[in-house]
Amino acid sequence: MSSSMNFTQRLIRYLLGMGIGLALVFMIFGPRGCGKWLPGNQVKKWIRENSANIEVAPSTSCQMKCQGLELDDILYCISDEGDSDILFEESQTKGYPKTYIIQSSRGDSIDYKFGFILKKDSSSVVSMAQRLDKTFDCDCK
Repeated sequence: MSSSMNFTQRLIRYLLGMGIGLALVFMIFGPRGCGKWLPGNQVKKWIRENSANIEVAPSTSCQMKCQGLELDDILYCISDEGDSDILFEESQTKGYPKTYIIQSSRGDSIDYKFGFILKKDSSSVVSMAQRLDKTFDCDCK
């Protein structure tokens, strides 16, 4: 091996080593997702795991019925298949109990926001707001 390699030889060896390294990483770790440990996914997982203990505030329940939503729709939105984001800037993550605002889209592209209060062994859906200009004739208080 010559003591003076030109640039293309170094580049080829670098890319070969990088390719072998990537192949080993994919063989060892497989198709694992990297996002499961992020805070938003952890909060949604906690809500799903405690879904049997979810309480819905009466005014929120009325709003949900008026807009054609059920608790299963909310649970789907926070599932892995659903499309939702936790709005940390609007949430109260310090102190106890923690309140998280989750923005979600249903299949008909109507966006909703849900407020969850998380306690040690239960969670409550305490608020709901529709985000588009569609009006519903609700008599909820």
